[in-house]
Formats: sequence, C-alpha cells, structure tokens
Amino acid sequence: MRIKECPSLKVARRVVGLIQLPARIARECSVSSWSNCKEQGLHITRYALDTGFNRAVNVAEARSSDSIFICYGDSAEFDNQTHQESEAVYKTQSKYFAYNSVWAAAEWIAEYLKTGKV
Repeated sequence: MRIKECPSLKVARRVVGLIQLPARIARECSVSSWSNCKEQGLHITRYALDTGFNRAVNVAEARSSDSIFICYGDSAEFDNQTHQESEAVYKTQSKYFAYNSVWAAAEWIAEYLKTGKV
C-alpha cells in the first residue's frame, strides 16, 4: 500500500530542495514541519548566533489555490513549538508565487535567509 503525501508538503519539499545557500549560512539553518490545520508545509529557521540575525520562513501550497505561499519574518515572530506565524505577520509579511514558479520561490527564500531583505 502506498501512503499518500499531503499535496502542500510536496510543494514545500520541492521549493526547499531547490534553495541554494552558501555552506556557512546553510549550517545556521534548520527545517521542520509546520501546520495551521488548513495548510501544511515546512518551516525554515536561520539562527546566526554570532550576529543575532535570526530569520524564519514558512512555505506551503496555499490553502485556497495552488499558489506557493511564503510567510517570513524574524524567528521570534513565529511560535517556537508550532512554527505558526502571528496574525500580524500573516497579514503583512506573506508572499505568493505562481504554482509553476518553484525556482523563483526558492531564490526568494535563499535571498531572504542570506540578507533579511524583501
């Protein structure tokens, strides 16, 4: 029997698999699962302990379309257990990419994790 994978996880894994970071930055990142009941995806956190540069990103397939959903911010703006972003972050710090713009989403996330700029 084959167990079906959640479609939004497939999208998130595809995006995360394409993210290219310098080795130094990649060592400061971790990936874990994230869910808000309607969307399931992956949560990436960058903890740069030497600089205090802490960033986080949630990535999934959007719940109401097949777009790629990204929510970003300082790691403190996400719950440290569920990785859920705050309502304010959801409203003001989210980004959408077309379903076939996987490379563009991965490049955007990589740049955000490197620089913190949007």
